[in-house]
Amino acid sequence: MVVRSKYLYKKNWHQPQIVTDLVKKYLKSPSLNICCGISELGDLKADISLDVGAEILVDAFKTPFKYNSFQTVYCDPPWNLPYPPRIKLTKELSTLVKTGGYLIMNCPWVPQMKGMKLTDIHLIYSHYVHQNVALLTILKKVNHILDV
Repeated sequence: MVVRSKYLYKKNWHQPQIVTDLVKKYLKSPSLNICCGISELGDLKADISLDVGAEILVDAFKTPFKYNSFQTVYCDPPWNLPYPPRIKLTKELSTLVKTGGYLIMNCPWVPQMKGMKLTDIHLIYSHYVHQNVALLTILKKVNHILDV
């Protein structure tokens, strides 16, 4: 696996506690936190580097997991992903979610996928000037059709 350094976790890529608390409300076991960085959310933590908090080394675009393995998949991917990889990432992660389960993404785009129903969007922001916002998108898997 080739690890692209621009996608490796950086210390300034941490999520606010309010985001962590909100994600916890949606997490159901078994859960996967992919692109986990230093986050402790999820039953299984995966990233492209074990130098963070990951328990398993995984390329998020080509995971080793079986389809329908998790009730919840949470992903806080690098926000600088170009458009085509965003679609590939969403499609790959959608396959891992069991029907009735959730894909939760913290990213600056709203992922959409056939077979997944957008159930909620949370915009989280700080009152500090020029701070980034968090856009938390909650998708529920309603069937096995995963075509883009």
